[in-house]
Parts: sequence; C-alpha cells; structure tokens
Amino acid sequence: MLGLLSAGQLIAWANRWYVTEQLARSLGSEDADFAVWVYERMALAHEALLTGVILGVAAATLLAAGARLDARAVRRDLLRDADV
Repeated sequence: MLGLLSAGQLIAWANRWYVTEQLARSLGSEDADFAVWVYERMALAHEALLTGVILGVAAATLLAAGARLDARAVRRDLLRDADV
C-alpha cells in the first residue's frame, strides 16, 4: 500500500513540476507576484517529491523487515522439524 502511495506522490510531483515549469517558461514575466506564484507551485511540487520518497523508503523498509521475519519463521520451523 505504501508503495502505491509513493508512486502516486511521485507522479503528482512530476505533473506539478512539469506544469509549473511550462507555465513559467511560457508566461515568463518579471512581475514579482508571478515569481512568488511560481515559487509556491514549485514548493508544492517538491513537497510531493519528498513525501513520495519517504513513503518509498518506508515501503522498502517494511518489505525488508517482513521478508526477514518470514525467513526467521521458516528457519525456526525447519529446526523444529529437524529435532523431531
């Protein structure tokens, strides 16, 4: 689930970044209000990037921890069967 959320956030980042970048280039203005608007949009885009990366790291960590716990359970069952 975290992996899907991570992918969604990374897609949102790419879309936000691309749209903001294209608007900034096409509407290129020296207006201070426009510069603030572009800065705010880029900040939102990079917030989505950071969230996506954090969710991805959390998903990978949980996946690795689950695999390790599963390997321990299998090893424990094999040792128990060998003792019988």
